[in-house]
Amino acid sequence: MKDSMRKLRRTHWQSRPAGHLPPALRDWLTEPGSLTARLQAHCRRFRVQRLAQYAGAASGEERALLGLRAAKPVVCREVVLWCDDIPVVCARTVVSRHALQRDWPFFHGLGQRSLGARLFIDPQVRRQPMHYAALMQGQALHAYAQRAAALAANLAATQTLQARCSIFARRRGKMLVTEIFLPALMNLKKLDLKE
Repeated sequence: MKDSMRKLRRTHWQSRPAGHLPPALRDWLTEPGSLTARLQAHCRRFRVQRLAQYAGAASGEERALLGLRAAKPVVCREVVLWCDDIPVVCARTVVSRHALQRDWPFFHGLGQRSLGARLFIDPQVRRQPMHYAALMQGQALHAYAQRAAALAANLAATQTLQARCSIFARRRGKMLVTEIFLPALMNLKKLDLKE
């Protein structure tokens, strides 16, 4: 396992999405508000499927983004966001266990509920600037998306996926949220509320 992890390439996070992206995808990536709320406006049935929540170790990239020393224990939460029974986003949240107990008291009780729905209603939560990356085969987050999307979608190993990440801060605690956009997202159309 350690040998395979060493072979994975780093994710190159940028302050802006790639310039060649279709406008609709760029619009999803740069959404400043709640991704959950926006997805709900594009489907009749939205749901969160929690794949895992566990105490573990953050990757070197995640530790660097959170400003954590290597020894700090973290809790990871991995979910898939579904719109009308189609997986459209994979998300991974990493937070230090110390910050979790002190600053994010609602985290353990989320279950199958959306983290985003909580983050955007809490006046103490501040979002730091987003970063963007194109994920390719051989990167850890691409491999994670492939495993998560395998539940219901055919995701080619060679397919490039767009992702974004940002730090949410509450009091002194920081939480890293990474969202990976699956190809089916581009098929969503905003619902006509008059129907």
